[in-house]
Amino acid sequence: MKRIVVIPDMQIPYHDSRAVKAVMNFVSDYEPDELFCVGDEADSPEPSRWNKGLAGSSQELSRRV
Repeated sequence: MKRIVVIPDMQIPYHDSRAVKAVMNFVSDYEPDELFCVGDEADSPEPSRWNKGLAGSSQELSRRV
């Protein structure tokens, strides 16, 4: 039997550093055979439709140029 750990999106730099540290401590103690980080690890909201009209959005950046 294999020991596997799956870690979802951490959304760096908006991550909870205490939660990430707790997960890393768990992984270190558990010593899995495989570790999977699924999804994107970094959060880059600028090209997103979810921030339309907010500072830093692609629409706002194109207006400044």
